[in-house]
Amino acid sequence: MQAMLRCANKQDVNKLKDFLAEAKLGIDGVSEQSVGYFLLLENESGQIKGTLGIEPFGEAGLLRSLAIAPGMAEKEILMLFNQMLILAKDKDMTT
Repeated sequence: MQAMLRCANKQDVNKLKDFLAEAKLGIDGVSEQSVGYFLLLENESGQIKGTLGIEPFGEAGLLRSLAIAPGMAEKEILMLFNQMLILAKDKDMTT
């Protein structure tokens, strides 16, 4: 399976909420305004296999909503965290 990692966009809000709800995680705060703070790991057919979000507090960020599908490889989970560090830096977060 070839996985694609990308930043979520407004068109992903409902798909992201469904994935998080299926994982029994809260979806409060997941909106068109906040979706750009989430990464999506998808398979070739566009199904979400993992996600990680960050909630901004000024220059600080709180990791939230890590959810992964069964069978996800360790390297893909690490890729989510590594890319989140890049996203946080792009969003001017320092902590």
